[in-house]
Amino acid sequence: MKLIAFVGMDGVGKTSILNSIYSILVERGKKVAKIKPESGDTEIAKVLRMIRDTYSQKDKQQQRELNQKIAEALALDLLKTSEKIKEAYSSFDYVLIDRWTMCQEVYDKTWFVWNDFINECLALCYKPDIVFLISAEMDIVQRRLSSRPVVKETENIFSLKRVNRLYHNLAKENGWEVIENNKTLDDAVSKVYQKLLEEPSV
Repeated sequence: MKLIAFVGMDGVGKTSILNSIYSILVERGKKVAKIKPESGDTEIAKVLRMIRDTYSQKDKQQQRELNQKIAEALALDLLKTSEKIKEAYSSFDYVLIDRWTMCQEVYDKTWFVWNDFINECLALCYKPDIVFLISAEMDIVQRRLSSRPVVKETENIFSLKRVNRLYHNLAKENGWEVIENNKTLDDAVSKVYQKLLEEPSV
């Protein structure tokens, strides 16, 4: 089984690209799964966020400590997801993951909640065979995000620039495949699939 991770900030189109690659591989007779770890929707994360929001106006230090606990809970949840992947998908040809451990690393570092415990949890998770960093020019990302009904706290220009820089630094350090999605979706999908063709098992 090959684990293929699609990472990048919101607005770059990684989910659309992943879905297209999934369809292509299935059409070619491959046994493929696609997963989007919804770590932020776990019960423990919801409870911690509720507590954080309740106290955020009262004690800024307490808010930061709760943010730290939320980040730790999400790291543990990703580790649990990793174990499920090993158990449930070992007979598959491919598992395509929309966001993975490197996404949590980038956002935790952006919000200054990264620590050794989180690092150790994520280090124990399944390592992808290929990581595709989906990227796009900042004005295109902003335009895509502005069309969404809800704007997240992390989608302001300062956070986006920091997130983008961290992603690209990690890509250089780890040899990820960087795919620019500035033109048509088909163009980016073609580039991803071409990279997969270079893999012996495709």
